[in-house]
Amino acid sequence: MSAAPALSTMWLQTRTTRVVDFARAAWDIGFERLELSHILPADWFSGFAPGRWDVAAVHHPCPLPPHRVPTLSDLDPTARRVALDAARASIDTAVRYSAGYVVLHVGDIPELEYWEDELRSRTLARQQGTPEYAQAMRRFDTARAQAKAPYLAASLASLRELAAYAGERGVRLGLETREFAREIPDLDDMGLLLAELPASAAGLWLDTGHVAVTARLGRASQRDWLQRHGDRLLGLHLHDCLGLRDHLLPGLGDIHFADLVPYLTPDTIRTCELDWFYTPEELRAGVHRLVEASVCAPLRIDRTC
Repeated sequence: MSAAPALSTMWLQTRTTRVVDFARAAWDIGFERLELSHILPADWFSGFAPGRWDVAAVHHPCPLPPHRVPTLSDLDPTARRVALDAARASIDTAVRYSAGYVVLHVGDIPELEYWEDELRSRTLARQQGTPEYAQAMRRFDTARAQAKAPYLAASLASLRELAAYAGERGVRLGLETREFAREIPDLDDMGLLLAELPASAAGLWLDTGHVAVTARLGRASQRDWLQRHGDRLLGLHLHDCLGLRDHLLPGLGDIHFADLVPYLTPDTIRTCELDWFYTPEELRAGVHRLVEASVCAPLRIDRTC
């Protein structure tokens, strides 16, 4: 393994409908590694041959099915079976392209959408620190505590099943930090899930932008996540955040990327998950800022494909 950054196919959007064309463009920028994200229908893989490219990770669901994919926490057994089938297909994609990790969005608590909307609206109105915001936070916390048990149980049941399937194939599951406070896992949920899943099967996948967004809503900070679960860190989605807007180029927001460094190992996957509108020159500049923070290795200088 190496500290070389991967580029997520999130950047592919609006550029091409062929993964192989994205891979060539990423290589020309200087990226040696890729992450296959959850926007890729099966027919986009035409011509993307196994063994030709270094795929660091696969983001569930990949390939993207033609139907809606429920969450792994869905309380309806039929819907959750559809979610599990899509996750197993993502694991199969990882095996096909020799990727050692599948990144998962674990779950959701839909009853909290109304309460989260209040937190986001008050945050945008700069009401943090006011009595009204504190009351909104208490309402959200109360509602989450009352509603989460069955969704967390369904999430754990799904992960146990997937961990067994992935483990037999040499793939580990990365449980991603999410951008909505209503989603699973929050900081405490992650502790429960990781305690039930062996380190050989699953770990933390820290999304820097998502954590920054939810921290602005009064949830756990990046430092909280790292101090509590950094020993189970498998990978990173690296992007910056300003206010509630994430997937920004490193250096355009206020995330302290250098704080990640004590928790990184050579095996930690470092994926740049950046929005589609950035130019190759901007991507190189963003990676350079990560290199300056000692988060990842530089891009290749020889960009001949």
